[in-house]
Amino acid sequence: MFIKQIAYVYGNGESRKGWDINRDSYHGLQIEGVTTWGCNAIYRDGVVDNLVCVDYSMQQEIYESGYPSENTCWFLDWDILPPEFSGLEVIREQHKVIHENTPTLSSSIGGLARIPNVGCVVNGKDDGDLYITWITRENRICDIPYPKDWCSGTTAVHLACQQGATELFLLGFDLSINNIYEGTKNYPKQVEHPEWKLQLMTTFKEFKGTKFYWVEPQHSPVDDDTLENLKYITYVNIRRNICL
Repeated sequence: MFIKQIAYVYGNGESRKGWDINRDSYHGLQIEGVTTWGCNAIYRDGVVDNLVCVDYSMQQEIYESGYPSENTCWFLDWDILPPEFSGLEVIREQHKVIHENTPTLSSSIGGLARIPNVGCVVNGKDDGDLYITWITRENRICDIPYPKDWCSGTTAVHLACQQGATELFLLGFDLSINNIYEGTKNYPKQVEHPEWKLQLMTTFKEFKGTKFYWVEPQHSPVDDDTLENLKYITYVNIRRNICL
C-alpha cells in the first residue's frame, strides 16, 4: 500500500512570515505523515523535525544554544576529532581568526564547572575563519552525506527527498532576495544566488516521483516545461487543502 509522506521545508525568506513553523502548531504539522525541515537561524523562533545547516559559524551558534540536545540537526562536515588530536595546534597557526567555544555546564550548586571534552569539530577554509567546537554533551547531530557544496535550504530539500518525501512543500524560498534574519548574528547582507535555483532544479529532476509545491516564490519561477512534478501554489492553497 502506498503511504504518502509529506515534507514542509522552510527557507528563511520573508514570504513565509505569518506561517507558524513550530512542528506542534496548528498549521497541519500534527497531521500523520508530515515532517518539517528548517534552515540555520529558524531554530531561534521554533522547533522543526530536522534543522539543516552548512555554515560553520551558524553550526557553532546552534550547538552552543543547546538545541541539538533534543532536536535532530544535519550539519556539514561534522566530523568529531578526539580531544588528544595532535594536529590541532598546527591548524590554529594557519588561521588568524579563531572562533572557539568554552564548554561549561551548570552544576547542581548553581555554579559553572568545566566538564571533560569528548572531542571537537574543526571547520574552516584556508582563506577564512577557523571554528573549533568542543563537544561536551549528547546531541542529535547527523553529518550531511550529500550534497556537500549546496546552501542550507537546497540541501534540506534534497535531504527530505532522500528520507522518502513523496510530496514536498517549499515555503520561504525567496533565494536571497530577502531574509528574515538579515542583519542579525551570522547573517551578512543578502545577495542573490542564481546557483540555488539550479540546485533546486537538480533535485526536482532527480526525484521525479516526488511532487513539489513551491509556495508563493518571491522571484521569477523556474522556466522549465519538462518539470511536470513542480507546481506553484499559495498559502491559501495549503490551508484549504486544495493541492493535496
